[in-house]
Amino acid sequence: LIMGMGLSLLLMALTQVGLGQEKAHEPYRLASKNIETIQGIVVNAPILKRGGLPQMEYLTLKTTDRGNLDVMLGPSWFLAQQNWKISALDRLEITGIRIKYHNRPILMAQNVKRGKQLMQFRDKAGRPLWSLPWNEAQ
Repeated sequence: LIMGMGLSLLLMALTQVGLGQEKAHEPYRLASKNIETIQGIVVNAPILKRGGLPQMEYLTLKTTDRGNLDVMLGPSWFLAQQNWKISALDRLEITGIRIKYHNRPILMAQNVKRGKQLMQFRDKAGRPLWSLPWNEAQ
């Protein structure tokens, strides 16, 4: 009985710790004051490989006023499912939020436009589309 009560208290304590840490993993909020749109030419495009471990994909965009800027897109498998591929020398317009990642500024993409084509990565609240239930992402 005493061991059962002790185990119950331990489980409740671990549950509280787990719930408290959930906030640390919340997505960055794409508040209208934090959203920016940049244009430029891709100088370093993601290279999608078949197989292997999924990884986060990035590109480097050369802008006229900000120089080169790294852009965080999404996981490799999510990019592979899109209807077009990003290549070097593509002219893109990227909307997202600038964050610090490994002590350097990057743009976390919400969407990427090439001409009339649009590739979306995050919803209006900043939640990654690859982690939402299918019906919420629509």
